Amino acid sequence: MVQLHARWLLGDGTTINFWFDRWLSNPIIDIIEVPDNIKKQLTATVNWFIVNGRWSLPRSLCESYPEVVEEIQNLDLPLSPISD
Repeated sequence: MVQLHARWLLGDGTTINFWFDRWLSNPIIDIIEVPDNIKKQLTATVNWFIVNGRWSLPRSLCESYPEVVEEIQNLDLPLSPISD
């Protein structure tokens, strides 16, 4: 059973949905404005945004939601690959 307010512990990011899972204080989809017809296309996992051990975030997210980007960049990425 998953507890209310539980959140993912970030590992390699391969099993955490970037947009819908609660790996930040809230799911990103709850913070940003996304049209309903686009939501089903948001299938990226967190690892899609980690390149060479660093965050590589969409420019539109950085420009429109700097508070989300700040929370992401404050997360420590694992030094070696571990599962989520």
